[in-house]
Amino acid sequence: MSESTTSIGNHRKLQQSLVSSLRDIRHLATSLNSSPQTITPLQEMQQRLEEDVFRIAIVGEFKRGKSTLINALLGQEILPSDVLPCSATLNRVTYGLQPKVELRFKAKAEEDEGTVEHIEIDQLSAYVTKLTPESEKRASDIEEAIVYFPTKYCRDKADIIDTPGLNDDSAMTNVTLKVLPEVDACVLVILAQSPFSAYEADFLKQMLTHDLGRVLFVVNRMDEIRRPRDRKRIVDLVRSRITKAIEDRVAELHERDSDDYVQALQDIGAPKIFAISGGLALDAKLEDDAELLKESGFPVFEASLERFLTVERGLVRLTMAANVIQKATIDLERQLSITLGSLRMEEEHFQSSIEKTHKQLETLQGKLNVLIDGYSKSKKTLTEQVHQRIDRAEPLLLENIVDSIANFEVTAEEITDEKDEVLKRLQKIVEHQFKINGEKLSFLLGKDIQEGLGKDLDDLQTVSAEAQQIFINIQNSFTVDDSSLDGEVIVGTLALASRVNPFTTLVSGAFSGYKMAGFKGAAVGGLSGAAAGYGTLLAGAQLVSMLAMPVTLPVYICVWAATAFGAWYGGKWATSFFFGQNIINEFKEESTKNLMTTLKQAMPAYMDQIKKHTIEHIDELYQNLINSIEQNLGASITQTSQVLRDLQNQRLSEGLNRDQQIDENQRFLRQVHTIQQEVDHIQDILGTLRDNNEESV
Repeated sequence: MSESTTSIGNHRKLQQSLVSSLRDIRHLATSLNSSPQTITPLQEMQQRLEEDVFRIAIVGEFKRGKSTLINALLGQEILPSDVLPCSATLNRVTYGLQPKVELRFKAKAEEDEGTVEHIEIDQLSAYVTKLTPESEKRASDIEEAIVYFPTKYCRDKADIIDTPGLNDDSAMTNVTLKVLPEVDACVLVILAQSPFSAYEADFLKQMLTHDLGRVLFVVNRMDEIRRPRDRKRIVDLVRSRITKAIEDRVAELHERDSDDYVQALQDIGAPKIFAISGGLALDAKLEDDAELLKESGFPVFEASLERFLTVERGLVRLTMAANVIQKATIDLERQLSITLGSLRMEEEHFQSSIEKTHKQLETLQGKLNVLIDGYSKSKKTLTEQVHQRIDRAEPLLLENIVDSIANFEVTAEEITDEKDEVLKRLQKIVEHQFKINGEKLSFLLGKDIQEGLGKDLDDLQTVSAEAQQIFINIQNSFTVDDSSLDGEVIVGTLALASRVNPFTTLVSGAFSGYKMAGFKGAAVGGLSGAAAGYGTLLAGAQLVSMLAMPVTLPVYICVWAATAFGAWYGGKWATSFFFGQNIINEFKEESTKNLMTTLKQAMPAYMDQIKKHTIEHIDELYQNLINSIEQNLGASITQTSQVLRDLQNQRLSEGLNRDQQIDENQRFLRQVHTIQQEVDHIQDILGTLRDNNEESV
């Protein structure tokens, strides 16, 4: 695949072409008085594409050169950089005609929205860094700093998010982790002189909760490593450490070498690692030095980042838009074909076709009603199943907790001299184990949901195929052999009528593939929100992403674990307890006793919360499925019914100029065919990108 094919510039051209087609087909649908069920999805998708922007987060420990790398991407020195821990807030660089900064402050209370303040760009370091005590204090109150700048990169490509250093403090790390589910790509900056530290390994493990597939690893400041063989050695070392961290993390969730373990590693894939020098790249761009830029290794990284955004992330969005247009063209083509046929029909034939069509639509609507009604029973059965799973989950949630305390490495001197520090270390270890146990439960619940949904998806696929045939039959019932009809229109209509209904394609494609994609989501912690953000306009992608348990569940588990553990940790410790020959054993025994007592006491309330989160997830999933049916098949039924009513009313009106109506509808139909041909061309390009991407994976 050529670099130009996967550039963000070409992606934007495809995006703008789809926006133009959405605008044209929406205007046409409005002119034809189509139903809101046809027009609204077009309007919503057009708005989403027009507002769509890629978001790239730059993360890493402090003094890794994150701000310099961002400035190198932008080709300008925009963000402040320093050898000290610098960024203390989320700083988002986006396009704006005039340079300025918008500071969004944290809300003082839940009901507040938070205040907004505007400052000059040269004042930024005084608000969002830790360079001075004053700036650090101001930064603690800021939710996000949005830097508007007339940079070509942001105008044409993406917003860049600068995050606080991972090991700066836990609060800053949490700020970084919070934003990750919302971005399209995450660039983890690693220092060549300190390849893949413990903090970076810990961050990588936490990223598995979101989607590791969005992470690109950059080994920075490679220009400071003189020998080429040493550079290769460092990259190989980083790769091996990343691979081991991933394998160890997956092994915590699944038995090593089990089918689930192997599948999870396969879904995560090989890490994407790039050796660069951000400083050289920035200098090269500022001085327009092509040789220096090549030496920095930056062009390879930039091209790979663009390819990742356009193919692995943006392809889903564009495919959704193309499918929405395709469905609208099929609906309008059906509407116009029925109208053209009816205009040349004799009254008796017309009435016979109307009656037949109404019966077919009633039959199809009845099938949809039965399908939707059946979801209530399916949802109830699935709810009972996950309730049983959760009721039996206590042993799983407490698994290895006792062992983690028993294996805790501590000395008698530490227990007596550094009690609080020892307890904090032990708390962290136990919280981690409890989080692992919670993610195992989340994985099992995700599989239950995935398997429980199987029959409903099979039934939906069957009904969708029947619906496609019914709509073809309806069009055929209004087909007439009339020389006054435009031959070009007839050929185009037959070609369009033979197309597979996008909803059927959606079911047979995205839904039938739910087992693999859903398994990935459950195993790795959930697909990203990029696809799901487009709502029920193309429900397949959202449904598949929803098969995994939501991110909020494991997050809730961690919060609860910290709370429960804190109840034990906050208890009074008798000083006399720490003296004697068995200090370590007694410490561990007492710790185990107190902690397990606290956990067991809190478990019922905790189980209720897990049930609440899980049932909300199931409810959302089924509602999404129902919305998809109503917005696709239901909308087609509504649209066709409206066409029939309008035709009957026209028959009753006096002075109907049928020849004029035929000419006008044929003109509309040619416009539909033109739009469809344009979208066909785009879909061919998207299909090639998709196929090439699958071959390269």
